[in-house]
Amino acid sequence: MPSNAVMPRARELWLDREAGFNDPETPLEELVGHYLHATLSDPRLARLLLWGGTGRT
Repeated sequence: MPSNAVMPRARELWLDREAGFNDPETPLEELVGHYLHATLSDPRLARLLLWGGTGRT
């Protein structure tokens, strides 16, 4: 499992990325596209966050 220092930094990176497209006025279809593009363009961060959320060691 990633170290405790890695997870907060990964979370910060994701929140920074998400801030660029997460707007309450954005239609759901467009928002899903933004999330998909952000995840597929660099899946390492999504994998790390998912792995951290599983509770596996």
